[in-house]
Amino acid sequence: MIVKLSKDQLAVCDDLSKHRWNVCRQNGQKGERLKFDNPGHDDYVGLAGELAVAEYLSVEPNLGDTKIDYDLEIPQGYVDVKSTERQNGNLLAPLRQKKHPTDIYILCTINAPAVDIVGYVLASEFMVDENIRNIGGGDCYFLSREELHPVEELLQ
Repeated sequence: MIVKLSKDQLAVCDDLSKHRWNVCRQNGQKGERLKFDNPGHDDYVGLAGELAVAEYLSVEPNLGDTKIDYDLEIPQGYVDVKSTERQNGNLLAPLRQKKHPTDIYILCTINAPAVDIVGYVLASEFMVDENIRNIGGGDCYFLSREELHPVEELLQ
């Protein structure tokens, strides 16, 4: 499912990603992959996915509180949107997320302004030992994009 973000939505991603990056650094949090040449870029990619999924599912995204462990709330539960610029990307999550998992994980690939909402999986299907892999940066939960459920199912 492709969602095209508006110029206003992209501007929100840009402004808020820089703000989140600065707040996290001030609070002593390290980014997963800090890009000092483009501070906040990973947050920008994440926000683009969050806004696209929120628009598609007709819900409000959690844009303000970085201490909340979810991006969206839908009738089926709390959602964590995972975004990547790799057009063939798969769903990844650090092992530490099992301590506070959301209910649903959604994968998006970003080629701004276009966002492809690839699919979703329930935490109970995703956060299992069989899905632990090391893809080069240490162990993580991994699920290939082909194993995800169609996001349209969340609208039913």
